[in-house]
Amino acid sequence: MGDSKIFKQTPAFSLPSQKKYGSESKPLDEPVVNLRKVGWNISDDRFKLLYAGEVLELMNHSRAQNRRGITRFDARQLDQAADWLAKRLPSSTFAVDFEPANPAVDGWQWDMSDPAFRKTMYDLSDRIYKKHGKLFFSWIGDPLTFTFQGKNFKLDGYANDNWSADKKKIDDYLALHEHPKDIQQVQLPSPVVLMTGFGYTSSTVNTSDATDQPAHVWKAPINWYLRTLDMLNIKSLTAPPSVKFINFFWPYEDKPSDARRSHTRRFKVGHGSKGYVRQLDNRVMYPMNLVRDAVFVHLCNPRVFYTNYWIFGQSYDPYQALRYAKINGNLSCVSQNTGGYFVYDYQGPDQPACPTVAEDYMGKDALGVAAMVQAHELFAKHQLILDGSQVRESYAFDYQRSTQKPQKATWQNDTGEFARA
Repeated sequence: MGDSKIFKQTPAFSLPSQKKYGSESKPLDEPVVNLRKVGWNISDDRFKLLYAGEVLELMNHSRAQNRRGITRFDARQLDQAADWLAKRLPSSTFAVDFEPANPAVDGWQWDMSDPAFRKTMYDLSDRIYKKHGKLFFSWIGDPLTFTFQGKNFKLDGYANDNWSADKKKIDDYLALHEHPKDIQQVQLPSPVVLMTGFGYTSSTVNTSDATDQPAHVWKAPINWYLRTLDMLNIKSLTAPPSVKFINFFWPYEDKPSDARRSHTRRFKVGHGSKGYVRQLDNRVMYPMNLVRDAVFVHLCNPRVFYTNYWIFGQSYDPYQALRYAKINGNLSCVSQNTGGYFVYDYQGPDQPACPTVAEDYMGKDALGVAAMVQAHELFAKHQLILDGSQVRESYAFDYQRSTQKPQKATWQNDTGEFARA
């Protein structure tokens, strides 16, 4: 996948200040003028993730000892951590994605298994916001939870994948939409920001939601599309009005890991090289029309203030794929120094040199970003009426559950339209 021309060919449009979007990386092969004309956020305040390396820096700065990490910090240390994190990046919204190479050795630094983790993250987010005005959350950690009619709900991870997860039925979610006043004991991971969106926790082709469907039916797109939008509505019902939403997405199936790793066709990378490269970590992308529509529906929610695509890359040049590759069976270029991590495999009669430019190849993500830009273009055209005051409409349709007789859907003036569909 090369240049999709989405930035070049899309007409200029303007977005309201409360609707920003972009990616952590800048597409450096694209002229800045093209990025600006479609509202792509190129400023330093764009959303960023901090990783295990930055958490180690934080531990050193805080002089953490005896394996007493962030969840064991006292009030003074937590204030210091809040200051350090807020000043580490110019981003106005950021998160920590802590995935250490050796959890047994380093997991204590940001211990997500500690019962105090939720409270620690909540307090840390609160301190960062009150002192620095920045929005912070832990990308991995405790989700939004609540009780409803005697059942416990958690809106992330396993329970975010499909309606039958965590011993629930779709009827439990329909009842939730019909009786939202019964939602109780809401616990938030952050007092100021929640992550919505899709990818990573996406429903897959073998989800348990429809075991009666033939194996050849790729049912994931429908289930994923409706489920992710239902989650947006449920979070809107449960989180206080002051909490903002960031739509963080990567439109690939990510589970089960053994089923989503097919190889791509071989392709040439140019620059005089004589062989071919093949992508080995090739996850299935969701249909781009559904990706566009899902982003658009998120934009129609007035609490969604930022849309972030993980992770785009910087270059349209396929030669940059060699940065994370095996070349004729040997780890090469950047992969030599990343613990053996590689995405591409190059085979040929030659030994091409490593790319001299520190830019990653975009590949198929150019398609996902194109859908993202299209969604924002559509929203921009109608932003004056898409202000959150819309009245929903619902039309009658027939449906059938497994072997039951066809039924006609009953219109309900609630937020359950995606679960009901």
